[in-house]
Order: sequence, then structure tokens, then C-alpha cells
Amino acid sequence: MIGPSDQELSNGALATKEGRVCTPAFCTSTSAPGKINATKSSPEDDSRRCRGTATGASTVAAGGIGCAFGYSGPRSLKCLQCEELVKTENEGREHAKSKHLSESVTIWCCKCNAFNRANLKGVVSHWGSCKGPVAVVAPGAGTSSTADSDPGDAAPHVCKFCERAFTTATGLGLHVQKSHKDEHNKALPTKKIFKYEDAEVKDLARAELTLRTKGRVNIELQKMFPHRTVQSIANLRKSEKYRSFLDEARSELEQTPSVASTTDDEVSTLPETVAEEEHQEMAEEPADAEELILEGIKAAINFFVSKYEFGPDSLKREVARYLKEGLVDSDCWSELEPLLKDAWFIKEEHGQKKAKRKPKSKSLPRLKRTGRAFHRREKYAICQKSLDKDFSGTISKILDGVEISEAEVRPEMAKIEEVYQQRLGNTSGALPENTDTPVVEGLRFERKTAPFDAQEVTRAIRESNKSTAAGPDRWFNGRCLKNLDCETVAALFNLWRFKQKIPSALRENRTILLPKGGDLTDANNWRPLTIGSLLLRLYAKSLTTRWSDAPICERQKAFRPVDGCWENINLLLGALKSAHKKRRQINLISIDLAKAFDNIQHGAIFNAMRRFGFSPSEISVVKDLYTNVWTKISIGNEISGPINISRGVKQGCPLSPFLFNLVLDELINELQSSGYGYPVEGFKVPVLAYADDLILCGATDYETKRMVEITEKFFARQMLAVNLKKCKALRLLPVKGKRTLKVSSDPMLWKGEQLPMVKSIDDFISYLGVKVSVTGKVIWSVDQLRLWLDRVMKAPLKPDQKIKGIKEVLIGRLTYQLRLSEARVCELRRVTRMVRKACKQILHMQLGAPNAWAHLPLRKCGLGLPDFELTIPLMRRAACEKMKSSPDPVVANISEKIPIYESGLTRGLDVRAAKRAIQDKYEQAYLSTQRGKLMNARWISAVKPYWLHGGTGVVKAGEYVSINKLVTRTIETRQFIHPGVTDFETLKCRRCGKAVETDLHVLNECPFTRLAQCRRHNFIADYLGKVLVDHGWEVWRERLVKKDLENFKPDLICRKGAEGAIIDVTVPYESNEAVLQSKERFKEAKYAGLKGQVAELLNINGGVKVVGIAVGALGTILTSTLEKAKGLGLDPVKVGKSLQISALRGSGHVWKAFRS
Repeated sequence: MIGPSDQELSNGALATKEGRVCTPAFCTSTSAPGKINATKSSPEDDSRRCRGTATGASTVAAGGIGCAFGYSGPRSLKCLQCEELVKTENEGREHAKSKHLSESVTIWCCKCNAFNRANLKGVVSHWGSCKGPVAVVAPGAGTSSTADSDPGDAAPHVCKFCERAFTTATGLGLHVQKSHKDEHNKALPTKKIFKYEDAEVKDLARAELTLRTKGRVNIELQKMFPHRTVQSIANLRKSEKYRSFLDEARSELEQTPSVASTTDDEVSTLPETVAEEEHQEMAEEPADAEELILEGIKAAINFFVSKYEFGPDSLKREVARYLKEGLVDSDCWSELEPLLKDAWFIKEEHGQKKAKRKPKSKSLPRLKRTGRAFHRREKYAICQKSLDKDFSGTISKILDGVEISEAEVRPEMAKIEEVYQQRLGNTSGALPENTDTPVVEGLRFERKTAPFDAQEVTRAIRESNKSTAAGPDRWFNGRCLKNLDCETVAALFNLWRFKQKIPSALRENRTILLPKGGDLTDANNWRPLTIGSLLLRLYAKSLTTRWSDAPICERQKAFRPVDGCWENINLLLGALKSAHKKRRQINLISIDLAKAFDNIQHGAIFNAMRRFGFSPSEISVVKDLYTNVWTKISIGNEISGPINISRGVKQGCPLSPFLFNLVLDELINELQSSGYGYPVEGFKVPVLAYADDLILCGATDYETKRMVEITEKFFARQMLAVNLKKCKALRLLPVKGKRTLKVSSDPMLWKGEQLPMVKSIDDFISYLGVKVSVTGKVIWSVDQLRLWLDRVMKAPLKPDQKIKGIKEVLIGRLTYQLRLSEARVCELRRVTRMVRKACKQILHMQLGAPNAWAHLPLRKCGLGLPDFELTIPLMRRAACEKMKSSPDPVVANISEKIPIYESGLTRGLDVRAAKRAIQDKYEQAYLSTQRGKLMNARWISAVKPYWLHGGTGVVKAGEYVSINKLVTRTIETRQFIHPGVTDFETLKCRRCGKAVETDLHVLNECPFTRLAQCRRHNFIADYLGKVLVDHGWEVWRERLVKKDLENFKPDLICRKGAEGAIIDVTVPYESNEAVLQSKERFKEAKYAGLKGQVAELLNINGGVKVVGIAVGALGTILTSTLEKAKGLGLDPVKVGKSLQISALRGSGHVWKAFRS
């Protein structure tokens, strides 16, 4: 029973002021009138505080005995006298008054039976951290008190120096520090500061030389030497002693035979793996190391549970319950999923559903229309529909000459299910897992094994694409990433890592099919992309980041932090050029794996992980990601049935490229250690690998045959197949008596079958999207660019869509090929001229627009086209500089022989300074022209027209061309058409004939366009009024205000609470900034005298401010105008952009009215 016994109450247990129980035998205070008298205690006990121990809960109050309650959990209070249950503290006080006639209430903790307070809040706070009853030790005895002993004879904390007892640890600590200071200080552990020994300093110096990154050296070294702090390492690295050891270690590293390159006669071979020193010296992990790792993860899970299990956050409280049950192998994801939807504000549909259109009334069927105009409109509608679905894909089809049709060509769903059931779900003949696979020396590497934290999840979210698609749940996509709580997600990842198991609901995937080309009715000509849950993809991305330091062979360039395409293609070009220069035989075989990602065996993945020294729990984590996993294939509106994924990796999972590289690394290392290969820069290169695109490089027929045999055996072991139709072989042989090589057509075999051969000097090998000639050059043609531009210009696209397609797709393709080719300056200049001319034709700006305008950035009102003459050599130089710091010695050496052909403008400058020099060049060139001088005033605008060429559809297609002409001041006025002419008859306005026809006259002064000018002004004023109403203002449009027999009609009169405003808009032609400022001041001065009349009209006592807003006819917005909008409580950025668009669209309508 909780609380004091009846015997104690009969002996006169008293209540202290704090509500604690004191027995009469140990209380020295005298009782008040009406209370039970207390007997005096012994002098030794006088020093003790008057407080009780773990025995009682009732108090004696004035006029009667107090009421005690026991707290045993939420909404659970039990009266200790009548054992009646109440739910809240107020109900307990009412119970004490009505049943026990007591005004005093004390609440006790039922866990320890010692803690009590007069209110419920203090006990609830104590309840969460209470650890149960405390053993009470008698002074000097060291034994626990019994039930028969008096609680006043015991205290839980005893001083070990004088055996004095205290009821709290704080009191004991203060007593020891004050009365036994010397003994306390001697008992404190002494902090030992270990000095750096020479051996440790030498190890630090060697470790610094092995770092691949130049920054964060102190932090990286501290990870290798965790017993040292970052600051101590930083101080050591500044010392002369450390620098001498660093120089000594560097000299030793340079004298190592394996690092120094050899001559062409003495060709060295690369080691089997890039085995760094720390990998070689790494000892075998102890048997219980994995258990310690899992215990650490479990401790992190328990910490999260204890922290949030009874917290106020409903999401974390529910996740804590999920984690607590998950530790006992419970799968309650179905209960957690609805909570996550509500807590992360994720809706079933992305926004509100569109209202369904009303069905059209039935009518007679229309006759099928024919004719050229109808077919042209039909083709335009089909193309626009395709653009809405996939803009880049549609532009790519146009560039490739593929016809865009309304009827989608795709295979039947039954055929798709049959193909993928056989490819993914076939378990017959699967490669078995070999648990005895040994760890290869040099492949073991250090990786993070600590529990997941919020920083890792934040990094994974930051590196994820915000437009990433949703998984099979269809509601959790990239736009929901910002709502994730990283600490909660990390706790979920820790549970999955600890249990080595993911929830069953996350084992479902969805697969979409992407066309590869060829006959699209064949299911094999579609590339599957399997998409899992976004949470599972974040989990896989976090695992990939932890394992990214795996020592994969440097010949594999895919899915690594290098420009793999650039490096491999330059290695291939370097090998071919070296063969021609030194008249050496070279054999090349391009290998194409058939459905490599879909046919990779799961057993091969687990065996490859064992080669790299992954622990059994890490292998179990990956194994669980591919256990009982299934997918549904969707194409169009059809969805297949469930298909088990029994082989292959999921193309769409961040972990899949890493796993594929692990499997293929065995083949690359075997070829690397064979001693075969073609010599490039003093090293033999047997293979060039980029994912599943392989090229075998042999110096003789025997070497090539042996490498083919090694590759065939590996593919046979891993059950991979080769598509011989897409393979190609090249053999170059020296010609006797000549300094040339000839193409040999002698067959090269693969499993007894002849490979397709390069048969002439004009033939080529396709590799990574480019055509490589026999002479070692990337083939590209200006005719191909001309064909691309012609197809875009003739396509049924809007002008802004054509400009966007050229900038985003065509220029991307062109830049990739030009960067890899060795195009000269004159060729690059020609390419720039062709692209610029095509864009001008699309915008109908062949005359007047300076060439420099096309290369200005968008913030300078330019088109943003690159100048290939300057940018391509700069890109090649930047790539070569990055290659020089590559850990691959072959790549580092060949970077010095890549031609750049850089112009004098950027030569000698770093990349950032060179880009700035290019921009300054075109700014100066544009400002030196007549149009540029007029355009200089446009650059003062606080709002830049980034939206103009972004393909955002802000303006219509017809307005897009006219707005571009307005921005560049190239509208076809008579002054523009006849430059240098001064004859008034030639230049006079064709409408009014009263002034010279200039853009200023047309847009703001011509009486013929007065109506269009008023519409432009009214459109801007109406927009401001609508925005003000949305922000809580009451708005009157053109309200009549009289003063001194004069009538005024300001555009807007507004009221919000006790505040009023007079707003008037003007749209002048901006020749410079002073024009707009003077117009604003004129408007404010004009209406400044109406403040009293407007205040009386609006019936407000507050102030009335006058706001003049001047928006340039060509879209210029001053910073002061944005500040005025902010003063009215509006969003300055949004309002400024809308005002600019409205002004330009209105001026476009003015010009259209003038021409009509």
C-alpha cells in the first residue's frame, strides 16, 4: 500500500510545509493548536532536515488530516484512504473536500513511493524519469532498511570520509567539496596529455599524403586518429617537426617503384587494385565488432524512444511506438502510414482535382475534314500535346527526324508481362550465393558504421532531385521532401538497419518503360525504370554515400565523381593516335552487354560484396532489399499484374549503380592484373569501362584473344550475355615500308562467332554517344547541325518553344560533341553564327538586332546563347585541369596532350575570371552599338526579364515576338528602317503624319494608338486594385474627388483600417531613370493636396499617403516602386514581375494596333 500506515497516522505523522511526512519521533518542530504534538528527537538528529522517506503519503492539515493520492500513469489518480480513482487534479480536490473534509492534497509517485508534490504537474514531470524505489542505507551500516525500521533512521547517501548521511546526492556532493576538499581533489582522476611521438607524427604525415581531397585536412585526419582533437592536429601541422616528417614521407612516396612511370620500351602494368596504405595495414575485424555496431544502433533507437515516447509531438510519439514494437520484429507500417500522411502534410492528390468538364451535347457526327490547312492544324495539336507530356523527349524526336503521331506505338500488355516475367521473375538456373567467397587483399575499406543521424538524411534529401517521381504509393514524391523530419527518418533507417529488414509495404515497386528506338512494338526495345518508395530511395542513397569509398578499379568511370565520358573517350583517342604515331598494332573490341542491369544475378551481388569485405549484416541489408520484392509495369493507361524481381538491379534505385560496379569490378581487376593491354602513356590499359559499355584494348592478336577468353569466362560465371549485333571490332596493322596503318578485315571471334568488323578507313566505332574514327578523332559535321536547325524551325512549335528547344536540347547535344572533338576556332565560329542566325529568324529579328545581344545573359535582356568559339576551349581546359589531379596516372598523363585551341581572351585566366571576361566582352560590344546605347536604360530595371526566354508560357506566342522586339528596341518604325536618313517626309508617322515615327512616338504620343495606350494603363491599374483587395484593402477605382472647384480622379483610393492611400499609375517611355522618377514625383505632388478630402471621404482619422507608380512602357521597374509596393503590404517581387509583364504586353498591343 502506498502512503503511511494507520499505525503511523495514530502515532501522529505530521506534514511539513512542503507536504512531506514527518513522524513525531524525528521532528523537532512543535505542533500548532489543534495538531498532534511531536516529541523531541535526539541532538544528533537535530541537524537532519524534517523530510520523510519512502513510507507515506498522508498529511495533517489545519482542521483535519490532508488527503493523499497516488499517481500511476496518465489520468490515473488513486485516493490512498478510500482507494477511489479520479482522473484529474481538480476532481481529486473535489473528492478531498466532499469525502474527507480536507483542503490539502498531496500527490505521490507510485514508482518510487518517495517523490510527492502538492500539484500534479510536478509529479508528471518526475514520472517520466523515475527509476523506481531507491535502496535506503543506514548511516555507518551500509545495509538496506527493513520494513520494521523507522524511516528516519536511514538516508540513501553516506559520506565515505565521515559517514555522515544525506538524503540527496547534491547535499552529499556539496558536503564533500566543502568539508573534505583535499581528499576530494586527490580522488579526482588526473587528465593525462599524451605528447606526439615521432612514429605517430610520421603516420600522420603519411596519412595526409594519401588524402584525395585538398580541403578539410584536419577533419579527415581526426577521423583516422580519433584519440586526437582537430585543434591539436591543426597545431601539430604548423610545427617545423611535422613539416620535416611530411617532406620525408613525400620523398619516400616519390621513390616508390610502383608510382614512377616507365618508358615506352619498359612498359609497366597497373596493380590489381588501387590499394592504399591504410587498406593494406587494416587488420581483420574482431568477431564481436559487428555485434558492437548493432548494439550502438540499438542504443540510438532506444534513445529516440525514451526521448519522444511520452512527448507532445504526435508524429514522433507514434514513430517511437513503431520503433519500440519494431525491435521485437513487428511490422506496423500500415498503422504508421496514415499518420505520416497527416503529419508531413502529404495529400493523396497533388493539389485540388480539376473540375470535370460537362459532357458535350450529342449532335450529328461531323464529316472528316481534309485539306492542307486542316492537316497542319492537326499536326500542331498533336505536337503540343506531346510537348505537355515530355518537352525534352519531343524535341529530341524532332531533332532525330522521328514522326510525332497521336497513336502511341507500344507493345501489347500481354507480351510485356511475358517478356518481363521471363527476364525478372525467372528463378531457374540462378547463380547460387557462395558464403565462402574470400576477401580480396586490398579491397577492404573503411566505412561509416555508426547509427544514421539527421545530417546524413539532410544530405540525402539535398542531393535528391526535387522533381523525383512518387513510388507505388503515388502520394509521396519529391515535393514532399521539404516536409520530412530528418531526425525521425534517421530513426526509421536505424531500425531497418538494425533488424536488416524493411517493412513489407515498401517491397512493392512500379516500373515504367522508356523507348530505346527501333521497333517499339517489341517489348525488348523499351528500357524499364523501376521506382520504389521515396523513403526507401532515401535509405538506399544514405547507404550508397556510406559505401562510396569502395576501392573500385580506376578503369571503371561510371557512377563515380569524375567526368567518365570525357576521360574514357580521350583515353580511346589517345590510344589510336599513339598507334598511328608509333606504327603499332592495336586491336579494339566494343562489347555491348544484353540487358546487363536486368540480368545481373543477386548471388553475384552478394559474392562481390564479400570480396570487398562487407560484414554479414551489411550483406543482409542488401539481400533484404531484393527479397520478396515485386513490381507492376505501367505503360499508357494499362498496368500489369505483379512480377517478382528475382534477378537484376532496380534501375531507379540509388544503390543499383554501386552494386553493378561491384560485380563488374572482378572482371576489370582480372584484366588489369593479366599484364595485357595497349600501352598508353607508359601504362598498359586492357579495358575502358563505363557501366556496361566496355572496350577491350589489345596490343597483339594473342593478347586480344586471351582477354576475350577471360571476359567470356567471367560472363559465363555471372550468367551474362553479349549482344553481338551491337558489338564491333577494329584491328589496325602497320604497313611495311610506310608510316601508316591499315585496317585489317580479318575476323575476330567471340565464342566461335565472328564479330562485326571495321572494314575501311572511313568507318567508325560508336562509343558513349559519339563516333570515333579510325584515325583517333571524334566525327562531327556542320551538316548535322544544319539539319537539326532546319527540323526545329520547320516543326509545328511556338516561337518560345523553338528557342527553349534550341537552348536546352540542341545546344546540349552540340556542346557534348564539340567538347570531345578537336574543332578549330574557325569551325566553332561558324557554329556560333549558324545558331545565332536561326534564333534571329525565329524571332523575326534579322535586321537591327546586334549579334552581341544574342550572347548577353537573361538579366541583361539578352538571349543567353553561348559563344562556342570561347566556351568550348574553356570547357576543355577546365576538364583537362581536373584530369591532372586524377588518382589514375594514365588519365593524369594524357591530360597534357589534349589540344585546346584557346583564344587570347581567356588564355591565362582561371575559369571564373574567363567567364567574366567573355561576359564583359559582349556587354561592351553591345553598348558600342546604337541599339545598345538605347538599351542601356533598360538595365536599370530592378526586375529582370528572366521569364522571357524560359519557356514558361507567361505570354502568348504572338506576343512573344513583339515583346522581344520591344525589349531590344527593334520594332519596324520608319526611323529604324531608314537609319541615317534625316528627311521628314521619309520619316514622318504613317498614321498621324505630325512627327517622326519613332518607338517613343508610337508607344506614347501617336493619337492613332491613344485607345491602346489607355487600355495598357487601365490594365495595370486594375491589376493593382485586384492585388490590394486580396491583401485586405477596400479599393475605389477612379473615384471623383473635388477641391477648389477642380475635379480629380486618381486611379485608386484605398482604405485599410485607419489607413488610407491615393495611388495613381503612369506608363511613360523610359529613356533614362530620371524620366520615371520625375513622373512619380509629379503624380505625388498632384494629389498631395487631396489628403484631407480623401480622409473625410473615407471617414478615417489616420494618415493618407500618396503613392505615384511609374512603370516604363518597355517594362522598367525602379527599386523605389518596389519599396512603395512593400509599404502597402504587397509582395514586391511578385508585384514587380506582374507589372513588368503587363507593361510589355500592353506595349505589344499598342504596336499591334499601330500596324493594323
